[in-house]
Amino acid sequence: MQIRVNQWITVAWVLLILIFTIPGFSQPQPPVNIGVVLDGPWHMNEQVLEIFESEILELTRNEFNVVFPNDKILVADWSRQGIRKALEQLLDDPQVDMVLAGGVISSQEAINFSQLPKPVLAPVILDPELQGLSSAEGKSGIKNLSYTHSPARIIREIKYFQEIVPFKKLIIISSRVFSQTIPQFQQNVDALAKSLNIEISTILADTSASSVLGEIPRGTEAVFLGTLFQMPLSQLQLLIDGINDRKLPSFSLWGKADVERGALAGLLPDTYLPRLARRTALNIQRILLGEAPEDLPVAFAPEGQVTYHTYRV
Repeated sequence: MQIRVNQWITVAWVLLILIFTIPGFSQPQPPVNIGVVLDGPWHMNEQVLEIFESEILELTRNEFNVVFPNDKILVADWSRQGIRKALEQLLDDPQVDMVLAGGVISSQEAINFSQLPKPVLAPVILDPELQGLSSAEGKSGIKNLSYTHSPARIIREIKYFQEIVPFKKLIIISSRVFSQTIPQFQQNVDALAKSLNIEISTILADTSASSVLGEIPRGTEAVFLGTLFQMPLSQLQLLIDGINDRKLPSFSLWGKADVERGALAGLLPDTYLPRLARRTALNIQRILLGEAPEDLPVAFAPEGQVTYHTYRV
Protein backbone atom coordinates (compact mmCIF):
# COMPACT_ATOMS: atom_id res chain seq x y z
CA MET A 1 0.00 0.00 0.00
CA GLN A 2 2.82 2.36 0.92
CA ILE A 3 4.45 1.70 -2.44
CA ARG A 4 1.26 2.67 -4.27
CA VAL A 5 1.00 5.93 -2.27
CA ASN A 6 4.59 6.78 -3.11
CA GLN A 7 3.88 6.12 -6.78
CA TRP A 8 0.95 8.53 -6.75
CA ILE A 9 3.07 11.19 -5.06
CA THR A 10 5.73 10.74 -7.73
CA VAL A 11 3.14 11.05 -10.50
CA ALA A 12 1.75 14.22 -8.89
CA TRP A 13 5.20 15.81 -8.74
CA VAL A 14 5.87 14.93 -12.36
CA LEU A 15 2.57 16.51 -13.39
CA LEU A 16 3.37 19.67 -11.46
CA ILE A 17 6.78 19.89 -13.13
CA LEU A 18 5.18 19.44 -16.55
CA ILE A 19 2.56 22.07 -15.86
CA PHE A 20 5.08 24.73 -14.87
CA THR A 21 7.92 23.93 -17.27
CA ILE A 22 6.48 22.75 -20.58
CA PRO A 23 5.01 25.50 -22.82
CA GLY A 24 1.40 24.81 -23.64
CA PHE A 25 0.98 22.12 -20.92
CA SER A 26 -0.48 24.59 -18.44
CA GLN A 27 -3.82 26.35 -18.74
CA PRO A 28 -4.36 28.14 -22.08
CA GLN A 29 -3.14 31.72 -22.23
CA PRO A 30 -5.85 34.39 -22.55
CA PRO A 31 -6.04 35.71 -26.10
CA VAL A 32 -4.07 38.76 -27.16
CA ASN A 33 -6.30 40.35 -29.79
CA ILE A 34 -4.47 42.39 -32.41
CA GLY A 35 -6.50 44.77 -34.53
CA VAL A 36 -5.23 45.83 -37.95
CA VAL A 37 -5.87 48.92 -40.05
CA LEU A 38 -5.19 48.72 -43.79
CA ASP A 39 -5.17 51.98 -45.74
CA GLY A 40 -7.73 50.95 -48.35
CA PRO A 41 -8.62 48.33 -50.96
CA TRP A 42 -5.38 47.14 -52.59
CA HIS A 43 -4.40 44.07 -54.57
CA MET A 44 -1.57 43.35 -52.10
CA ASN A 45 -3.60 43.54 -48.88
CA GLU A 46 -4.20 39.81 -48.52
CA GLN A 47 -0.57 38.93 -49.19
CA VAL A 48 0.81 41.60 -46.86
CA LEU A 49 -1.54 40.60 -44.06
CA GLU A 50 -0.69 36.92 -44.49
CA ILE A 51 3.06 37.62 -44.23
CA PHE A 52 2.68 39.73 -41.09
CA GLU A 53 0.27 37.33 -39.40
CA SER A 54 2.47 34.34 -40.20
CA GLU A 55 5.62 35.94 -38.76
CA ILE A 56 3.87 37.20 -35.62
CA LEU A 57 2.08 33.92 -34.87
CA GLU A 58 5.17 31.83 -35.55
CA LEU A 59 7.32 33.88 -33.17
CA THR A 60 4.81 34.12 -30.32
CA ARG A 61 2.95 30.80 -30.46
CA ASN A 62 4.88 29.10 -27.61
CA GLU A 63 4.49 32.04 -25.22
CA PHE A 64 1.29 33.86 -26.05
CA ASN A 65 -2.11 33.23 -27.58
CA VAL A 66 -2.05 35.94 -30.25
CA VAL A 67 -5.22 36.25 -32.31
CA PHE A 68 -6.19 38.36 -35.33
CA PRO A 69 -10.01 38.49 -35.14
CA ASN A 70 -11.56 38.94 -38.57
CA ASP A 71 -13.88 41.69 -37.37
CA LYS A 72 -10.90 43.65 -36.02
CA ILE A 73 -9.18 43.86 -39.43
CA LEU A 74 -10.39 47.14 -40.88
CA VAL A 75 -9.87 48.23 -44.48
CA ALA A 76 -10.20 52.01 -44.72
CA ASP A 77 -11.07 54.07 -47.80
CA TRP A 78 -7.69 55.65 -48.66
CA SER A 79 -8.75 58.94 -47.08
CA ARG A 80 -6.94 60.40 -44.10
CA GLN A 81 -10.27 60.81 -42.30
CA GLY A 82 -11.29 57.21 -42.98
CA ILE A 83 -7.94 55.83 -41.84
CA ARG A 84 -7.99 57.88 -38.65
CA LYS A 85 -11.55 56.77 -37.92
CA ALA A 86 -10.50 53.12 -38.28
CA LEU A 87 -7.58 53.65 -35.90
CA GLU A 88 -9.84 55.39 -33.38
CA GLN A 89 -12.32 52.51 -33.58
CA LEU A 90 -9.66 49.96 -32.63
CA LEU A 91 -8.12 52.20 -29.97
CA ASP A 92 -11.54 52.57 -28.33
CA ASP A 93 -12.40 48.87 -28.62
CA PRO A 94 -11.96 47.09 -25.24
CA GLN A 95 -11.63 43.76 -27.07
CA VAL A 96 -8.49 44.94 -28.91
CA ASP A 97 -5.24 44.68 -26.95
CA MET A 98 -2.83 45.99 -29.59
CA VAL A 99 -3.14 47.84 -32.91
CA LEU A 100 -1.08 47.23 -36.05
CA ALA A 101 -1.13 50.08 -38.55
CA GLY A 102 -0.58 47.96 -41.64
CA GLY A 103 -0.05 50.64 -44.29
CA VAL A 104 2.02 53.69 -45.14
CA ILE A 105 -0.80 56.15 -44.42
CA SER A 106 -2.06 54.41 -41.29
CA SER A 107 1.49 54.22 -39.92
CA GLN A 108 1.94 57.95 -40.42
CA GLU A 109 -1.52 58.74 -39.04
CA ALA A 110 -0.85 56.62 -35.93
CA ILE A 111 2.15 58.80 -35.18
CA ASN A 112 -0.06 61.89 -35.38
CA PHE A 113 -2.15 60.83 -32.34
CA SER A 114 -1.40 62.89 -29.25
CA GLN A 115 -2.28 60.00 -26.91
CA LEU A 116 -2.43 56.24 -27.40
CA PRO A 117 -4.31 54.21 -24.78
CA LYS A 118 -2.81 50.88 -25.89
CA PRO A 119 0.28 49.65 -27.79
CA VAL A 120 0.34 50.68 -31.45
CA LEU A 121 2.84 49.44 -34.02
CA ALA A 122 3.49 51.59 -37.09
CA PRO A 123 5.99 49.59 -39.15
CA VAL A 124 5.73 51.31 -42.55
CA ILE A 125 7.52 54.64 -42.16
CA LEU A 126 9.31 55.14 -45.47
CA ASP A 127 11.53 58.13 -44.84
CA PRO A 128 11.76 59.79 -41.41
CA GLU A 129 13.40 62.93 -42.79
CA LEU A 130 10.82 63.63 -45.50
CA GLN A 131 8.01 62.63 -43.13
CA GLY A 132 9.26 65.06 -40.49
CA LEU A 133 9.95 62.51 -37.76
CA SER A 134 12.53 62.72 -35.05
CA SER A 135 13.34 59.92 -32.65
CA ALA A 136 14.57 60.29 -29.10
CA GLU A 137 17.79 58.33 -28.86
CA GLY A 138 16.68 55.88 -31.52
CA LYS A 139 13.24 55.18 -30.06
CA SER A 140 9.81 56.75 -30.47
CA GLY A 141 9.70 58.32 -27.02
CA ILE A 142 5.88 58.44 -27.35
CA LYS A 143 3.96 56.33 -24.83
CA ASN A 144 2.56 53.13 -26.38
CA LEU A 145 4.02 53.85 -29.83
CA SER A 146 6.51 51.64 -31.64
CA TYR A 147 7.31 52.66 -35.18
CA THR A 148 9.84 51.35 -37.65
CA HIS A 149 11.55 53.44 -40.29
CA SER A 150 14.02 52.88 -43.06
CA PRO A 151 17.02 55.22 -43.05
CA ALA A 152 15.92 58.05 -45.36
CA ARG A 153 14.94 55.68 -48.17
CA ILE A 154 13.50 58.22 -50.57
CA ILE A 155 16.40 60.62 -50.15
CA ARG A 156 18.95 57.82 -50.59
CA GLU A 157 17.22 56.47 -53.65
CA ILE A 158 16.95 59.85 -55.37
CA LYS A 159 20.68 60.32 -54.83
CA TYR A 160 21.31 56.86 -56.24
CA PHE A 161 19.04 57.60 -59.20
CA GLN A 162 21.07 60.71 -59.96
CA GLU A 163 24.21 58.58 -60.09
CA ILE A 164 22.59 56.33 -62.70
CA VAL A 165 21.08 59.12 -64.80
CA PRO A 166 22.35 62.66 -64.14
CA PHE A 167 19.44 65.10 -64.09
CA LYS A 168 18.56 68.59 -62.95
CA LYS A 169 14.75 68.46 -63.20
CA LEU A 170 13.00 65.64 -61.37
CA ILE A 171 9.32 64.84 -60.94
CA ILE A 172 8.17 62.88 -57.87
CA ILE A 173 4.80 61.16 -58.32
CA SER A 174 3.23 60.64 -54.92
CA SER A 175 -0.12 59.50 -53.59
CA ARG A 176 -2.30 62.51 -52.80
CA VAL A 177 -3.40 61.17 -49.42
CA PHE A 178 0.21 60.35 -48.45
CA SER A 179 1.25 63.96 -49.05
CA GLN A 180 -1.84 65.32 -47.28
CA THR A 181 -1.13 63.19 -44.23
CA ILE A 182 2.33 64.74 -43.98
CA PRO A 183 1.89 68.55 -44.05
CA GLN A 184 5.64 69.16 -44.11
CA PHE A 185 6.24 66.77 -47.02
CA GLN A 186 6.53 69.43 -49.76
CA GLN A 187 8.63 71.68 -47.56
CA ASN A 188 11.05 68.84 -46.94
CA VAL A 189 11.11 67.98 -50.66
CA ASP A 190 12.05 71.59 -51.40
CA ALA A 191 14.87 71.38 -48.85
CA LEU A 192 16.08 68.16 -50.49
CA ALA A 193 16.08 69.81 -53.92
CA LYS A 194 18.16 72.67 -52.58
CA SER A 195 20.66 70.30 -50.97
CA LEU A 196 21.06 68.39 -54.26
CA ASN A 197 21.11 71.55 -56.38
CA ILE A 198 18.27 70.30 -58.58
CA GLU A 199 14.63 71.17 -59.26
CA ILE A 200 12.03 68.79 -57.82
CA SER A 201 8.32 69.08 -58.54
CA THR A 202 5.63 66.86 -57.05
CA ILE A 203 2.60 65.46 -58.88
CA LEU A 204 -0.14 64.16 -56.60
CA ALA A 205 -1.73 60.99 -57.95
CA ASP A 206 -5.05 59.28 -57.30
CA THR A 207 -6.18 56.41 -59.53
CA SER A 208 -5.74 57.75 -63.08
CA ALA A 209 -2.57 57.41 -65.15
CA SER A 210 -3.72 59.90 -67.80
CA SER A 211 -4.21 62.70 -65.27
CA VAL A 212 -0.66 62.21 -63.98
CA LEU A 213 0.86 62.03 -67.45
CA GLY A 214 -0.95 65.23 -68.36
CA GLU A 215 0.76 67.06 -65.50
CA ILE A 216 4.34 66.10 -66.36
CA PRO A 217 5.81 69.37 -67.64
CA ARG A 218 8.09 69.83 -70.59
CA GLY A 219 11.71 69.90 -69.62
CA THR A 220 11.33 67.05 -67.11
CA GLU A 221 14.46 64.93 -67.16
CA ALA A 222 13.59 62.08 -64.78
CA VAL A 223 10.63 60.63 -62.84
CA PHE A 224 10.57 59.11 -59.36
CA LEU A 225 7.65 56.74 -58.74
CA GLY A 226 6.67 57.00 -55.10
CA THR A 227 3.64 55.88 -53.10
CA LEU A 228 1.01 54.91 -55.69
CA PHE A 229 -1.06 52.37 -53.78
CA GLN A 230 -4.40 53.76 -54.88
CA MET A 231 -3.57 53.33 -58.54
CA PRO A 232 -4.84 50.03 -60.01
CA LEU A 233 -2.20 47.83 -61.60
CA SER A 234 -3.64 48.46 -65.06
CA GLN A 235 -3.31 52.23 -64.55
CA LEU A 236 0.16 51.89 -63.06
CA GLN A 237 1.22 49.98 -66.17
CA LEU A 238 -0.22 52.74 -68.38
CA LEU A 239 1.67 55.31 -66.33
CA ILE A 240 5.01 53.52 -66.70
CA ASP A 241 4.36 52.93 -70.41
CA GLY A 242 3.54 56.61 -70.86
CA ILE A 243 6.73 57.67 -69.08
CA ASN A 244 8.75 55.32 -71.28
CA ASP A 245 7.04 56.66 -74.43
CA ARG A 246 8.39 60.08 -73.47
CA LYS A 247 11.89 58.61 -73.13
CA LEU A 248 12.05 59.63 -69.47
CA PRO A 249 14.12 57.49 -67.09
CA SER A 250 12.16 56.36 -64.04
CA PHE A 251 13.10 55.04 -60.63
CA SER A 252 10.61 53.14 -58.45
CA LEU A 253 10.43 53.27 -54.69
CA TRP A 254 9.08 49.68 -54.81
CA GLY A 255 12.00 48.20 -56.68
CA LYS A 256 11.90 45.03 -58.73
CA ALA A 257 8.12 44.74 -59.11
CA ASP A 258 7.88 48.06 -60.97
CA VAL A 259 11.10 47.44 -62.87
CA GLU A 260 9.46 44.32 -64.28
CA ARG A 261 6.65 46.60 -65.46
CA GLY A 262 9.16 48.79 -67.29
CA ALA A 263 10.64 51.27 -64.81
CA LEU A 264 14.35 51.82 -65.33
CA ALA A 265 15.62 51.07 -61.84
CA GLY A 266 14.83 50.37 -58.20
CA LEU A 267 16.65 49.26 -55.09
CA LEU A 268 14.09 47.52 -52.92
CA PRO A 269 14.76 43.76 -52.72
CA ASP A 270 12.19 40.96 -52.56
CA THR A 271 13.17 40.31 -48.94
CA TYR A 272 11.95 43.70 -47.69
CA LEU A 273 8.42 42.73 -46.67
CA PRO A 274 9.27 39.43 -44.90
CA ARG A 275 12.10 41.12 -43.00
CA LEU A 276 9.87 44.02 -41.99
CA ALA A 277 7.21 41.54 -40.81
CA ARG A 278 9.79 39.64 -38.77
CA ARG A 279 10.99 42.89 -37.17
CA THR A 280 7.38 43.76 -36.31
CA ALA A 281 6.86 40.30 -34.82
CA LEU A 282 9.96 40.73 -32.65
CA ASN A 283 8.65 44.09 -31.41
CA ILE A 284 5.28 42.56 -30.54
CA GLN A 285 7.01 39.74 -28.68
CA ARG A 286 9.09 42.25 -26.71
CA ILE A 287 5.99 44.26 -25.79
CA LEU A 288 4.17 41.14 -24.62
CA LEU A 289 7.20 40.23 -22.52
CA GLY A 290 6.94 43.56 -20.74
CA GLU A 291 9.01 46.13 -22.65
CA ALA A 292 7.50 49.54 -23.26
CA PRO A 293 6.66 50.19 -26.95
CA GLU A 294 8.16 53.68 -26.71
CA ASP A 295 11.55 52.21 -25.74
CA LEU A 296 11.95 49.86 -28.71
CA PRO A 297 14.45 50.82 -31.44
CA VAL A 298 12.93 52.41 -34.53
CA ALA A 299 15.66 52.07 -37.16
CA PHE A 300 15.29 49.34 -39.77
CA ALA A 301 17.54 48.74 -42.78
CA PRO A 302 15.52 47.33 -45.70
CA GLU A 303 18.60 45.72 -47.19
CA GLY A 304 22.30 45.21 -46.62
CA GLN A 305 25.10 46.20 -48.92
CA VAL A 306 25.34 42.72 -50.41
CA THR A 307 21.69 42.61 -51.45
CA TYR A 308 21.50 46.23 -52.56
CA HIS A 309 20.71 45.74 -56.23
CA THR A 310 19.69 47.85 -59.18
CA TYR A 311 17.36 46.19 -61.69
CA ARG A 312 17.09 47.22 -65.31
CA VAL A 313 15.07 46.13 -68.31
